[in-house]
Amino acid sequence: EVATVQLRQALAMWRGDPFEDTAAVRLREIDAARLREQRLTALEDRIEADLALQRHHEVAAELAALITEHPLRERLHGQLMLALYRCGRQAEALRVYRLLRHQLVTELAIEPIPAIRRLHQAILGHESHLAQPVMAYSMPG
Repeated sequence: EVATVQLRQALAMWRGDPFEDTAAVRLREIDAARLREQRLTALEDRIEADLALQRHHEVAAELAALITEHPLRERLHGQLMLALYRCGRQAEALRVYRLLRHQLVTELAIEPIPAIRRLHQAILGHESHLAQPVMAYSMPG
């Protein structure tokens, strides 16, 4: 609960694009990209904490929107799969996996990371540990 509150407060401080008012090209292009990545990772961590607190109904729509913005971000897809499954929407969770896999194979010629493939198999098997409030499916961004 504490992690969720702290991450929400930190993310609420984010305003606009980093360094958008500066003329320094390095800051705008390199450092701003690094800061956006850190913000996205913090957002994923906050969602992970929400999932651990069984807030899957609250984060499912947010995750769907984030995936639209970041279609190749595997951790977000895994979080959405878990949230949907916990909401009783197994077919939708499996569709998220199929769409991610299709995108990865088509655009990058790679398979999803092992953690996503294991989650897919666990959803197919209705494995009981998926309902438990643990951060077992935390994946790198």
